[in-house]
Amino acid sequence: GQGQTQIAVIGVLVALLLPAVQAAREAARRSQSVNNLKQIGLAMHNYHDVYKTFPPRANFDKSGKPLLSWRVHVLPYIEQQALYREFHLDEPWDSAHNKKLIPRMPALYQNPSAPLRPGMAHYLAVSGKGLMFEGSKGRALAEIANGASNTIMALEVDPARAVPWTKPDDWQFNAAKPLAGLGKAHPGGFNALFADGSVRFISVTVDAKVFRAMLTITGDDATQ
Repeated sequence: GQGQTQIAVIGVLVALLLPAVQAAREAARRSQSVNNLKQIGLAMHNYHDVYKTFPPRANFDKSGKPLLSWRVHVLPYIEQQALYREFHLDEPWDSAHNKKLIPRMPALYQNPSAPLRPGMAHYLAVSGKGLMFEGSKGRALAEIANGASNTIMALEVDPARAVPWTKPDDWQFNAAKPLAGLGKAHPGGFNALFADGSVRFISVTVDAKVFRAMLTITGDDATQ
């Protein structure tokens, strides 16, 4: 009887402690994800210091086809110069040579809270008309009329929305579904990297009009 009672008590204690342990682990993973985005933001700004613009969403061939993602082109600014040199920059992300480098994705591009999928990136730039990444050229800080601290540069997407990190594929605004692909990175929301390098948590309950305004470089909520 006493042994069974002790086992029962231990079971109750474990049941009580487990949610707290899980919450603590998620908090640690979320903190690491914030740090990942801050490092990406720092790399973006270091790139800007050199080229006077942020990186374009990709480099392009003569016909205008995107080849390799910005995540490849900031490698020298996240202490991955050696890996960067291994890419054939004049070939697409899925060429016979370049696709061999996909499994070597820096851990920086992986959301620690998401299931591990080698080579899949969870941090995508915001791409589209009036957003930070538009067309084939990178934007300069001076173009951000809404202010760098008010304008989103990259987002932490849902695990299912992750992309091969070298692929020039990013998050695009959908007026009908403003939060498409977002909201499942962490319980209750997702992290966003702003153009000033700061990172903030965006709740899934964010007002759609406010979110649209944070996406545009002008603060305009009428993004199409």
